Amino acid sequence: MALAALELRDILNEDMDEAFSYQTAMQANIKDRYLGLLALCIKLSVLFYVVIYVFIVAKAHIMYEYEQGKVLFFSSGTVFSRPSNNTVRIWDNVDLIWPKDPSSFFIPTRIEETIAQQRGNCTDYSRPCRRDSDCQGACQDGFCFEPSWCSTNPPVLHELLGVENLMFYVQVDIEYIYLAKNHDFSTMDKKGFTYYPDDGPNVFLVADILDKADTTLSEVATTGCVIKVKMKWKCHITSSYNCDDPDLKAHRLDDENDNDPNGYRLSRYLYYQLNGTSVRDHWNMTGIYIIGTTEGLAHQTSLTSIISNVSAAMNLLMLAEIITDFLMLTCMKNRKEYRRVVLERTHNLDAMLKGLKKEEKKEEAKEEDPDDFFSSDL
Repeated sequence: MALAALELRDILNEDMDEAFSYQTAMQANIKDRYLGLLALCIKLSVLFYVVIYVFIVAKAHIMYEYEQGKVLFFSSGTVFSRPSNNTVRIWDNVDLIWPKDPSSFFIPTRIEETIAQQRGNCTDYSRPCRRDSDCQGACQDGFCFEPSWCSTNPPVLHELLGVENLMFYVQVDIEYIYLAKNHDFSTMDKKGFTYYPDDGPNVFLVADILDKADTTLSEVATTGCVIKVKMKWKCHITSSYNCDDPDLKAHRLDDENDNDPNGYRLSRYLYYQLNGTSVRDHWNMTGIYIIGTTEGLAHQTSLTSIISNVSAAMNLLMLAEIITDFLMLTCMKNRKEYRRVVLERTHNLDAMLKGLKKEEKKEEAKEEDPDDFFSSDL
């Protein structure tokens, strides 16, 4: 305790200017226009890189978050067909729209309908063959004659008219986990209907979706197609939760340039009882399969990113002095003179220390000499 008290007293009694003195490196003012211009060019290059590229082009001061959300489709509308010159058949959205899930649906453009099929032995024209072993029964005229669903009624082809005018109400929802935690961006609470091409639309026609995918109904009516619909968000959440209205993008997934495009086809079966016999109607459909997705990109100005990039810029500015000093001392014409000015040469400290140690040993030897201890001035 006594030793600690003495050390504390020595600290308190010490000169404050000495205790809190500031040390800095000595700088020499080198009067050389080339060195000055070199250092200035390097600093300007660093500033140009940081301001133009880092902050303006790369936007390193902004944090981004990409997320995917949910999309829902609701359909409405009526179309018709003329399977013969004497009849007109009406089809509403319940007959036509086949939801695969809440985010995708199928719209037929052609329906080949075969009604009242019964179980029995008949030719199955969907199963070509070459020999009897290719079938469950026999191979006749290139097709399997076997137990199947048979019909005495010929297929009826329905060319659906007015499909392009079917209407879809779209609702989307998205969340940003990091930048906007516990906040939901949605159009589900939007009141009323806004029709495309007005701003912020939530109602589209099939013709609008086909136009967004750079195709027309006449191009896909006989083959069908697969279209991916994407609702894209752009959100600014620096000071408030603000998003632009989602923009609808669409493109075809099937190969439209192929001479024999795959398109899209779907079969539907309706089972029921007729005179006590189990029968079914078969719909072989060609149409448009639409897959809906939504994605969003949110951005936020980050103070942390700004501070880190400014700190990096300051460190890069120090690099200008390092490069200039290196070139000055190694490559410049007057490098020897610059070295004498900038670099301070000391004496050989090892030799000085050795001499001091020898003198200290001589002094210690004199103090410990016994002749000197017992010597007398008498």
